[in-house]
Amino acid sequence: MHKKVSNITFETPKLLQHAKNMHNNHPTFSNIPNVLIIGVQKAGTTFLSRWMRKQDEIYSYPIEARYFDKYSDNYTLQGYSNHLRNFSKVVGVYHQRQSLNPEVIVSPIIVEETPKYVHFPERIVPVMPNDTKYIVTLRNPIDRAYSQYKMNQRAYMNQVMYGKSWAQNWSSFEEALMDNPKERLKDNPNSILSLESRCLYGNLLEKWYSMVPAENILVLFYEDFQSYDWTKLADFLGMKKPISVSEKTRAPTSYADVIKKETYNKLIHRFRRSNQKLCNVLRTHNYTCPKWADQSRHCNSTNPPAFHLITTHKWGNTLTKKLQTQVWPCSYVSGRIIPNLIPRTKKTVVIARNVFDAIVSGYLYHKRGSECTMPMDQYYPLDWTEYISKTNIPKLNQSVRINVCKMLSSVSEQVGISLYAEFAYNRYVKSAVDTYKQKNANETMIVCMEQILRNETESLREIDAFLNHSRDSYPTIIPARKHATTKNVTTRTRLRNFVVNHDENVLNDRIMYAQNMYNCQRLP
Repeated sequence: MHKKVSNITFETPKLLQHAKNMHNNHPTFSNIPNVLIIGVQKAGTTFLSRWMRKQDEIYSYPIEARYFDKYSDNYTLQGYSNHLRNFSKVVGVYHQRQSLNPEVIVSPIIVEETPKYVHFPERIVPVMPNDTKYIVTLRNPIDRAYSQYKMNQRAYMNQVMYGKSWAQNWSSFEEALMDNPKERLKDNPNSILSLESRCLYGNLLEKWYSMVPAENILVLFYEDFQSYDWTKLADFLGMKKPISVSEKTRAPTSYADVIKKETYNKLIHRFRRSNQKLCNVLRTHNYTCPKWADQSRHCNSTNPPAFHLITTHKWGNTLTKKLQTQVWPCSYVSGRIIPNLIPRTKKTVVIARNVFDAIVSGYLYHKRGSECTMPMDQYYPLDWTEYISKTNIPKLNQSVRINVCKMLSSVSEQVGISLYAEFAYNRYVKSAVDTYKQKNANETMIVCMEQILRNETESLREIDAFLNHSRDSYPTIIPARKHATTKNVTTRTRLRNFVVNHDENVLNDRIMYAQNMYNCQRLP
C-alpha cells in the first residue's frame, strides 16, 4: 500500500510546481518520479531510498524499476510511466508476485532508485522533464568494487541453491577484476560494466554535469552518511516538513585490511586518474573532494607541481610507478602513450625504452605465462594465417579470448617473436611514434629508462629541472643490476638480434624508425 499525504500544498518552486503540473496537465504520467537516485551501486542507494520512504512528503518506489538500464530503441515518458505501473516484485518462498503499482500518487516528491542509471545519462536526460532532480552517491572505488564482489558471491550461492541467477562464479577478488560480467550494453557490444568500469566516477559525473543544470544534481558520499547534515538533502528536495532520520546509519565499511595489499595498491594506481578528474569536477561545483580521491593530500611544498608521467607496455611501467610513489607523489601516471591523451595544460614526462629490448621483454613476459588471455580484437591486425596453420584451432573470430602464452609456446621462437613484434608495433609503438611527432619541446620531456638505470640521481635531477623544481637528495629507486633487463641476458640478446636483423620482418624499418626517434641506448 502506497503512502498518501493529505493537505499538501504546491508552493515550493520548481520541484513541487513540477509535481503540480504532472498531476494537473498530465494525469497519465502522475506516477513519473521527479527525483532519481541514479547510483552508484554499493554506495548507500538502498539506504537512501529506504530512508525516503519514511518521509511524509515523499513516495519512493520500493524496488529498482530498471527502465533505462534495459536496452531499447525508444525510451519515452509514456513507456516509463507504463513500466512503473506494470512492474512488480517477487516475494515469499513460493515466488508470488506483489504489485508495486499504485493507481494514484499524491505525494509531491516521487523517487525512483536504480543504481545503474548513472551510466546512462544519454538515455535519461532527453526523456525526463527538465526540472527532474538527480542524486548521486559515491564511495571509495576500491571498497565499492569489493562490496560488489561480495554481493556477487552471495548471489552465486543463491543461484546454486534456488536456480538461475546473473552471478558469476569467481574464485577470488582478483579473478573478478579480470573478468567482465555478462552485462554488455547491446548498443555497444564492446562496452562492459565490469567491477572496475563502475568505479570510474570522474567521467560519469562530468557527463551528467554537461547535460543537467548543476542545481539539479546532488552528490553524496557513503563515508559521510553518519555525520551528514540531512537538512541539505531536504532543502535540495524542497521538503516543507521537518526531516525525520529514525534509521540508524551504520559505520562505513572499509576493506583495506581484507584485500591483498598488492591488489589494493594496484587499484589505487588504477583509479588515480579517474579520482583526480572527479576531484576537479567536484571542486568546480563547490564540493569538497573526499579523502580517498584527493591526491593533493600526499603533496606538500617540497613536491613539484602536478605533471603527467607516462609510459607504455614494457617501456618502464614498474619504474614509472616507483617514481610516482617515491619521488613525485603529485604526478598522474598513465600506462599508455596515446597522442590525444597528452595534456595541453600540464607538463609531461615520457619514460621511453630501447624499442627492440621492449619487444623482446614483452615476448618473454607473455611466453612465461603472464596475462595469458586476451580478446582476439586486441591483437588485430596480425596475420593469423600462419599461426592457425600451426595450431589445432580451426577457426578464430573477434570474440574469442585466445591463450597468448600457449600461442607463443606452440610456435618456434622465431615465429613467436615475429608475431609479437607485429603486435607490439601496432598496439604500442605506433602510438608512441605519433606522440613524439606531436610533442611540444617546452611541455614534453623524453627520458630513457636506460638513462635512469645508468645514472639515477642525475636523471631525476634533470627531470626536476624540467619541472622547475629542485631538492637536496633523491631516494634509490632500483638497486644497481636488479632490473629485469639483467636477467636472461643471452636469450634477450639472441632474440633482439633476430628482430633487428630479420630481413623478412616487414615491420623492421618502422621499428627501426621508432628506435632512432626515441634513441634509447640499450644497457651494456
